[in-house]
Amino acid sequence: MNFLDTLKQSPFLLYDGPMETRIEYGTSIKLDPDVAIFKLIYQAEGQAALRKLYQTDIEAAARYHAPIILNAPTWRASPAHIKRAGYKDKNSVETINRDCIRFVKQIRNQYPHNTIFITAPIGPELTDYKADLKFTIDEAAKYHELQAKAVAKEGVDIISIAAMPGMIETIGCAKAVAETGLPYSVGVVLNKDGTLLDGNYFKDLIKRIDETISPKPNFYVISCTHPSNAQSALSDHDPRYRRILGIKANGSSKSVKELLTAGQPIADKPDVFADELVALGKQYHFKIYGGCCGTDHRHLEALARKLTEIR
Repeated sequence: MNFLDTLKQSPFLLYDGPMETRIEYGTSIKLDPDVAIFKLIYQAEGQAALRKLYQTDIEAAARYHAPIILNAPTWRASPAHIKRAGYKDKNSVETINRDCIRFVKQIRNQYPHNTIFITAPIGPELTDYKADLKFTIDEAAKYHELQAKAVAKEGVDIISIAAMPGMIETIGCAKAVAETGLPYSVGVVLNKDGTLLDGNYFKDLIKRIDETISPKPNFYVISCTHPSNAQSALSDHDPRYRRILGIKANGSSKSVKELLTAGQPIADKPDVFADELVALGKQYHFKIYGGCCGTDHRHLEALARKLTEIR
């Protein structure tokens, strides 16, 4: 069964946990300021660390017979980040995205009896969740086009525009990804008042993308946002929120800035996190659940257990 059929028929799916923070705080590996984990697939220690995290998440989902979506380590594998990482070859974007996706496909092949899908996340051009206010929509589309084409060439089950902070870049990225013809989702970070980090409202972004980009996204996702903050953001119950099907939630309600400077993972206890996230999802009819900053496999397993209990 393909991804979209599974999404339609399964009561829920899981996202894997955050690779970046678990690498940064749970191993001796130190990431660069861009948090460019794509570099790890070219290091023996990095490969081993990533493989262990993916396998742990797969096995947590398998205990509850839950489908899981693995995020290939491509979130920072776009031109600006790759250039800052020291890759100069003009074909680096295609090569790195290809290698990241193949790495995760090899892991999936070790679990032939599990329902595992692969997504390639595409993230913002700037670091620290800053919106690039220089971009026009067409400029943003041109910037993200190289990565979108590279991902499409290698092939994934769905492309995830992930943890975007600003409206213009998100629209441009959606324009580039839509051209690939693959299924795709759009994910943004939210403030408590329902705005993106650049101050534009999420509901307005949904409207603009759905009305101007063809094909429009298969669904929208809340990224890197604690359940309590997401609850506040969606409190006006705008009908456009029906397009949201997933959430990859932070473990703490602290701001993105506070989490970036904390120097350690901060998260609610797994059962508390799962209860709050599932209650939010039930209210808004979400289908896909996962943890982001601060969470680990324990939060994922608590989610799987809770979702199975109410299935």
